[in-house]
Formats: sequence, structure tokens, C-alpha cells
Amino acid sequence: MVLGRKGGHSRSPEGKGGGWTAKVIVYSTNPCGYCVMAKQFLKKKGVTFEEKMVFGGTPEWDEMRGLTKGKTAPQILIDGRAIGGLPDLLRLEDSGELDSLLSGV
Repeated sequence: MVLGRKGGHSRSPEGKGGGWTAKVIVYSTNPCGYCVMAKQFLKKKGVTFEEKMVFGGTPEWDEMRGLTKGKTAPQILIDGRAIGGLPDLLRLEDSGELDSLLSGV
């Protein structure tokens, strides 16, 4: 996993993180390497997020399934929009769409 992806847009509007306006929720579980990588990527980008731990059969799991239709962790929501897991997050970064979602544009 490369956190500073070549060609990606890895800076917030201020350039050092913290300028994002979107509400981000990461549904995560433990152990989960993809969850760790997604959270590391978001932190490096300066994104503040709420982490919700999920395990099969818990209310948080049911919430995640209802909002994202995802069956695996991580599942990421940006301003209520389900974007998927780590590969989806990185695709959005590489295309430049992630910055727009995070800035509420």
C-alpha cells in the first residue's frame, strides 16, 4: 500500500490537512489490514473521521449494512454517501474526486 500515491491529490485545501468540511465515517473491524491502511491514508491526508467498530450481528454491523450494502470492512461514508472500501477510496483519490467530496463540493 502506497499512501502518497503518484498522481494522486494528497493535499487538503490548506496543504497541510484539516481544511475538509465533509463528515467521514469509517466502519472498521479488528484485525483488518485494509481498515488500518484506509485510516492511515485518511489521517495522512488530514481528514478527521469517526470510526465505528463493527462485528457481525452487532447494531453497528446492521447500521453499516443498511447504509452501505457492504459486507466487508472497511466501509467509508463521506457526507452520507457510501463510497466503498479501501480500493474505492484510492480510486477516488487517483481520479481527483476525493478532494471534491471531502470539501463538500
